[in-house]
Amino acid sequence: MIRKNPTLAATFAVALGSVAFAGSTAFAQAPAGDSAPATPPPSAAPQSPAPETPSSASFSEAKLRAFAKATATLQQQPNLSPQEQVQKVEQSGLSAEEYNSIAATAQKDPTVMQQLQQYMQQQAPAQP
Repeated sequence: MIRKNPTLAATFAVALGSVAFAGSTAFAQAPAGDSAPATPPPSAAPQSPAPETPSSASFSEAKLRAFAKATATLQQQPNLSPQEQVQKVEQSGLSAEEYNSIAATAQKDPTVMQQLQQYMQQQAPAQP
């Protein structure tokens, strides 16, 4: 039986919110002097159903390891600005969207959660 690690799950939730928020702020800001609305009116485009969360088979080992590395970096540097968090995620080899997708999948897929727990343990600094 696979048990979820509540600490790791909470880390994903916090990191997910931070990176998702940081990624969306870049798109929400319009250039100075642009008076166009930031979002189209609700009636302008039909709403499509939300995409399903990818399965564990959707992520390569390299992407999951990059996620573990990015998460470890974000944990070690908790006072980063949202933009700095996105930079750290991108430096690990993931886009903010990929990072958020993996985090969301880990919350729902015990196999992905277990893989990430293993990679996170490998990222942890050795204790003397």
